[in-house]
Amino acid sequence: MKQALNRPIARNPRHHKQWQHLGLFALLFSAFNALMLPLAQGETLQGGIEEQVQLPYINLQAMVPQLDHDGLSFKENCIEFDPSKLYLQKQNGRFYIFGSVGEKPTWLLDFGDKGEAAEQALMTIKGYGFNKYCRCGKSNSMKYFLINNQAPQGIPESLLKEMKVPEDSLPVYIGEVKAEKVQNSWKVVQGQSGEEWMLDFGSDESAARQAVEIIKHYGFSKQVFIGRPGAPLQFFRK
Repeated sequence: MKQALNRPIARNPRHHKQWQHLGLFALLFSAFNALMLPLAQGETLQGGIEEQVQLPYINLQAMVPQLDHDGLSFKENCIEFDPSKLYLQKQNGRFYIFGSVGEKPTWLLDFGDKGEAAEQALMTIKGYGFNKYCRCGKSNSMKYFLINNQAPQGIPESLLKEMKVPEDSLPVYIGEVKAEKVQNSWKVVQGQSGEEWMLDFGSDESAARQAVEIIKHYGFSKQVFIGRPGAPLQFFRK
């Protein structure tokens, strides 16, 4: 076998043409990579109709445990951001809220074509001063914000003056919140018989139980939505 691997390649016309084809393929592949590299880096490409751009984003699946609060049996998955540096931008017909996570601008929330909801969300995040964005479960079924490791509380007076629409929220009854398997899916529910479900974790029983622990740990009493149906921004507060 070693002799076969070390055998020199015969120099005949057929082999010469094959190498020419391979060389041409390599040249085309390099040109393709050179064209696609700016797109992968999030730079704008000029198109025939409109500018197209691939945006950098937070990889929520890659978030790692960073916080370990007393009273929780696990570490939370959170990232820090500066609310004063958030801004709203429309790209490719969609409204994004951008923030600085690390050294590069990154979008935190995608509101699709819901421009007014995106404006309300940006105003809300800045009004509260959220500076930690957390998730529970690999499916990202629960996302919540903190302020210096503390739960948001009430509605800031300055935000109340600026709000164009009333808060869209549902009450959370901490004493009734629990994790239950409903129709083969693990959910966070409340009510004496669990008739009202709040979060759906699919097959992830552990995440559903952690979500209950988080809600009770922070004393959340409201689940708030911006942009329903399919609210891109959901958070909990006291």
